[in-house]
Amino acid sequence: MLRSAPLETEKIDRHVESQLRMLLDRDVVLPGEFFTDERVFALERERLFTRSWLCVGLSSDVPQHGHAHPVEILNVSLLMVRDGGTVRVFHNVCSHRGARLVNEPCGGRVRIVCPYHGWTYGLDGSLLKTPHVAGAKVHQHEDWDPRTLGLVPVRCAEWAGHVFIDLSGNAEPFERWIAPVAARLALPEDADWAHDPHLGQRLEVAANWKIIGENFVESYHLPWVHRQLNTVNPMEQHYQILGGHHYLGQGGSAYAGERLYGPELPTFRDGVDRRHYEALYIFPNLILAPLPDVIFSIIIEPVAAGCSKERIAFFFAGTDALAEPLRATRQRSAQFLIDVNLEDVHIVESVQRGRTSPAFRGGRFSLPQEATSLQLQKMVAATLLAERNQRAADVVPLPILDIPHPVG
Repeated sequence: MLRSAPLETEKIDRHVESQLRMLLDRDVVLPGEFFTDERVFALERERLFTRSWLCVGLSSDVPQHGHAHPVEILNVSLLMVRDGGTVRVFHNVCSHRGARLVNEPCGGRVRIVCPYHGWTYGLDGSLLKTPHVAGAKVHQHEDWDPRTLGLVPVRCAEWAGHVFIDLSGNAEPFERWIAPVAARLALPEDADWAHDPHLGQRLEVAANWKIIGENFVESYHLPWVHRQLNTVNPMEQHYQILGGHHYLGQGGSAYAGERLYGPELPTFRDGVDRRHYEALYIFPNLILAPLPDVIFSIIIEPVAAGCSKERIAFFFAGTDALAEPLRATRQRSAQFLIDVNLEDVHIVESVQRGRTSPAFRGGRFSLPQEATSLQLQKMVAATLLAERNQRAADVVPLPILDIPHPVG
């Protein structure tokens, strides 16, 4: 039977299990090895990432019928294609000898042709041609059934301009999985999102994926790390967002980004409060921040214990927002957010280096400021401890609530 995920081989040893249970039972924060040890990362790969819905790209990567876009995630090579109005994802490997099928994004394809021996597949993954497979000009092998030799599909879904996959094929239905996030954000219709591909950024971060998440979901660090941001989005005007096992984040009630990049950009909704926003970390690897006039996302790709990749994308309110007269404002808006993220990159890389120290034994989280960061660790722990017939919520329930910022 064909599988779309590797066989599970990583088991939780007693020490790791003990640390995870102390976290869930007594709020004992994870020690440094959970961010630096490749064995822990391998455990996360097999028991967390391959069992969950992962964001791997943008809908605009394959904008029209016949577009193909290769994706690398967790050392697995995948291929996104647009077949009519449907996005499909396959393992990017020929069923014949294992050659990689597509190496660069391309458009206008009606078929996928292997560069090695010319085996040809439809956009639905079906095997269409096996040239000379049984000898010169003999294109069919009498002992082979082409229906069993198509591309290996990966379960996938589109939502809010992003593409998600389930490598295991056993995660809960996507609509059920994303429902709490969709209800919280109440996003504008996708048709109103105009992606500006010229403003995106890809970068490598020398930090564990969990440290990136822990940093994003708290505002405690703003006065020291983001001094300019703190002038237009002050720490004390934030609140923490806990979303059970589905999402985490923070909201603000005094955002004034237009003071830095101008008020000219149209908003996604008429009469919207420009000062209020919420930004969520959708577990396990998507940051989505719908500001009043720009939506930005960061897709986090875990690469190794101490290495992650980020892909940043920007969406604006309709095609009118992409007009030439607004180009400079769009650029200022995106650059402001990129600069903020680069400040985050600098600090999380410093934190990663600190967590290699034998003196670091987990640290402490301040719940008035960092309940979100603690809950992120608990989401990881519950997912790692869950057996295949369990959900993380079966291991431990996690709260759904907003926590206002304490002000003395």
